[in-house]
Amino acid sequence: MPALKPYFVQLAVERLLPFLNAAPREALEKLIPVLQPDGVARVSDVHKALFPLNDLGAANKALSRLIDAVKQTATMHGIPIKLEITAAKKGARLVWFEGPLTGPTDPHTPDLNSVPSAQLMRQQLGFDPDIGKPVVLITFNEYETAGVFKHFCAGTAPRTLERNGTVYNDLGMHGGVRVLHVVSEPGPHNAQQSANAAIAALAPRAIIAVGIAFGLDNRKQHIGDVLVSKSVQDYDPERVNDDGTTTQRGTAPLASKYLVDRVNALIHRHRAGQTTDWPLVTIGCILSGAKLVDNFDYRESLKKQYPAAIGGEMEGTGLHAACEASKTDWIVIKAISDWGD
Repeated sequence: MPALKPYFVQLAVERLLPFLNAAPREALEKLIPVLQPDGVARVSDVHKALFPLNDLGAANKALSRLIDAVKQTATMHGIPIKLEITAAKKGARLVWFEGPLTGPTDPHTPDLNSVPSAQLMRQQLGFDPDIGKPVVLITFNEYETAGVFKHFCAGTAPRTLERNGTVYNDLGMHGGVRVLHVVSEPGPHNAQQSANAAIAALAPRAIIAVGIAFGLDNRKQHIGDVLVSKSVQDYDPERVNDDGTTTQRGTAPLASKYLVDRVNALIHRHRAGQTTDWPLVTIGCILSGAKLVDNFDYRESLKKQYPAAIGGEMEGTGLHAACEASKTDWIVIKAISDWGD
């Protein structure tokens, strides 16, 4: 397998770093700049950059420990990368990274080659721009967080990483995607702040608000049924008319079509396989606002105003506001825990 070019090494190493101890993490960060454009580095150059105070024997042992740490950590967390070294003890020994991502061959482009180096836009390669970007889950109370930990971590506390003062829980790799989790205070404003912070620090491919919601019809729905937002209806904004009546003025932005389609495909797959432990999942319009709905009459008034709604919660509008500006995919996926009465 050919050596990975430095750009793709950087992508893979960024996925490794949270799982490594301080010493190998610092060594890898120093190693990447030593790599040549073809992804290969001389062992002697690596020794100078990573272990400048060590003699040759100690430097070789330290490099071997680094190679073992990369191998063990990558295998444990399903990250497809290896740090290799030539076996020969004589001559110029080399180190390089291997993995499934390889850079494209350099095309023959006379016009582009004539552009001065300072004017070139670098690292604009033809690859999926979302490679290496995480998915972020947001919960809003301790019960929601406990549910996430139970599913992803068997109830144990996950590893954490800090970005810009916010602590994120690293839930590992799932389906080839790194999944992170953050806790937010409840309500649309807090959800928007938490999503904004995640977007600024992590540039995620998607943010998903998970947790609990209220159902609207206990004759057709059940506790534990899962609601997925095709859209989120903001029910808070309203106009107070001259006669004392009110007119709703909230919008109903659509969630990410990409994520809605993925959920819909998953539903079809489980139905086709007749999965017995799969919950009832409904995709539709979810009501969202700052009010904690716990009143039968008010819930009934919402049902009357929004007859197509499938349930309600408090954070979807804030999530949409944050993700809309950055064009980040978003969706709300929550299970019914009560009836808002």
